[in-house]
Amino acid sequence: MDDDWVEVASGTESQAPGPSVEAPGNSPAKFPGPPAEAPGDPKETAPRPSRHITIGIFSDATASLASHVNRLKSVAKAIFAIVQGMKAAGDDGLVVHIVMAAMRDWCDAAHVFRVYTEEKASIRAGAILPMAYTGAAGQDEHLLRTLDAMASDCQGGGDAPEEYGVGIAAMRDLMRSQRERLGDHSQFAIFVADDAHHGLTDSPDGASSPRLISDNLGEW
Repeated sequence: MDDDWVEVASGTESQAPGPSVEAPGNSPAKFPGPPAEAPGDPKETAPRPSRHITIGIFSDATASLASHVNRLKSVAKAIFAIVQGMKAAGDDGLVVHIVMAAMRDWCDAAHVFRVYTEEKASIRAGAILPMAYTGAAGQDEHLLRTLDAMASDCQGGGDAPEEYGVGIAAMRDLMRSQRERLGDHSQFAIFVADDAHHGLTDSPDGASSPRLISDNLGEW
């Protein structure tokens, strides 16, 4: 008799859990019994695969944007709460890749684009490297301090249009590189600005500006 089946003779009650079954004649009747439980079900013991979300938070860093950058703290706190809630629900594999960066105009700084998260590593690599946020101890405070630094650095401007082209290109490159590295996943872009942009063709000497993000990364 198959292990996964229970045999019942005519006119008798099943010894297995469930209702009694009466078969016509003297032939035994078969019906599916409860499936055997495999020891150590891999669905329960295997670790959850990592899930990824990429969030880029880029802001104009001219003087008029300081208060707006400070308001981004509410966005950061919402991200913290969402991650904590998902982890509390058992989604331990969630990783949020966060980049906080800012742009200045050509007349305001030698480098028009600055990455505040993983800054030194990004400069060494000549590429934008996100911070892997998992809700670990100290990460919330670190990101809020990063926004404080971005707000305090806001200065200059007042000579519209502003240089947003480098930031737009950087956001595009960030999202593309993250897809190549992690595969398809949720991506969100937050771009804070208050003026028109003059693109990638304006520079102090009137020539076309460098189009590579690595040429524009630097500390202020």
